[in-house]
Amino acid sequence: PGVCQPSVAVRSAGGLHTQPHVHSGMLSAEVPRHHTNLVAQAVMTLEDSRLIVKLHPKETLEDYVFLSQYGPRVTVRKDEDLVTLIEACDVFVSQFSTTILLAMAWGKPLVTFNFTGTQGGNIFKELGGTVHVTEAEQLPRALRMVWHDVQVQRRLREEQQGVVARYLRFDGRATERLL
Repeated sequence: PGVCQPSVAVRSAGGLHTQPHVHSGMLSAEVPRHHTNLVAQAVMTLEDSRLIVKLHPKETLEDYVFLSQYGPRVTVRKDEDLVTLIEACDVFVSQFSTTILLAMAWGKPLVTFNFTGTQGGNIFKELGGTVHVTEAEQLPRALRMVWHDVQVQRRLREEQQGVVARYLRFDGRATERLL
């Protein structure tokens, strides 16, 4: 649905789990926007790439107007169906969200990150199926790896199959099984 190739989709860098941390006061409301900006900067280092940011339902388009500085290579979407977006993208980037399991089910190359050291934020590093980074400087290399390295892609798909078989059930309890 109108997604130019190659494309990177990012569940707004807060994903489903940062929002409770923001609302509880554990993290500033600026943190998800800052992380999304770091992802945008990394994507801009990839020639002919495009970033599509899918906002969390509690976020607003106004919160991400700053991404217009990157021009047409970055688009922000609020209401687009996440499954459709994951299916259409080439690479999926997220912090620590159960949406990562959906991307794994589609066999998408994945980059996950935890820049804040948030407890539980490295869960997908431990489970496998992603290239996980803890420093923003690692993002461009991680994106290139999952995009271009066939061996990395093969390893990720194999790991993802195991994670999906173990954790992805549509019963509303995935987070309980992960944590």
